[in-house]
Amino acid sequence: MTVTGNTRLDDANAHVDLGIALANKGSMDEAIAKYREALRIHPGHALAHLHLGKALAQKGSLNEAIKEYREALAIDMKNAEAHFNLGDALRAKCLFDESIKEYREALRITPEDAEIHSNLGVALTMKGLMDESITEYREVVRINPASATAHSNLGYSLKKKGMIDEAIKEYREALRINPEDPVFKSNLEDALKEKGLTNGGIKIYIEGLIRNLENIPDRFQRGVDFINEGLTDEAILEFRGILRTAPEVVEAHYNLGIALAQKGLLDEAIKSYENFIRYASSQFSDLVENVKEIIMELKSGK
Repeated sequence: MTVTGNTRLDDANAHVDLGIALANKGSMDEAIAKYREALRIHPGHALAHLHLGKALAQKGSLNEAIKEYREALAIDMKNAEAHFNLGDALRAKCLFDESIKEYREALRITPEDAEIHSNLGVALTMKGLMDESITEYREVVRINPASATAHSNLGYSLKKKGMIDEAIKEYREALRINPEDPVFKSNLEDALKEKGLTNGGIKIYIEGLIRNLENIPDRFQRGVDFINEGLTDEAILEFRGILRTAPEVVEAHYNLGIALAQKGLLDEAIKSYENFIRYASSQFSDLVENVKEIIMELKSGK
């Protein structure tokens, strides 16, 4: 029987799929065998090289993994995942310049990938390039504002630059997202020490912060309920209370704007809506456009 090129590719694809399934179960040696068999059948299989590299990296065989990622890229230079994984492997070997180059190439292909921005930020931090790492972590926060790790990493780079107030803000946000994480709490404590707070003051500050953060969901819902019931004064108090503790809660700025507008406090409402736009991430893009129209209407009605 003559084996056609398509049949060879189909056979190789089947081995790659089996390898991926085995890797997902943690059976790395068996997965590696499947990927190698796929490459024996079809040596130019970029996906087999990529997944073989990933499996080898998980086993700690970084030099072999790097070789496979480069083989994958020799076949397909536009494979962002191969650039990204090669960057990770090079970073693990402390080859930061090469690692940074691969991450940047991956971002050229997929510029909105938060994980690539994050790992590039880590490589830049390890290289001591804090200004550039801050840029990358800010991108991660823009793309994924709910990432506590991104806020914490941004806080670290800001702190290394001596920007303590901004670092504290990011550490607070990390702790707001995940108040149970001891690392985020420790990072905030260290920043507060650099700010000059005593141990007793730090304890009071963090305990009060966590207590207030725990109350935010309840306060937010009360504020919304007050708006729906026409109790604008009470709603304003709730949303302002939230924003004193956590100014990054974008929905609180938006709802405060609604309450203030209902109260006839148009200048304050406009300011709240503008704060909403300032803090809003890409996930609020549609609402941002609506808020811009609301601001124009409020300004024209003054």
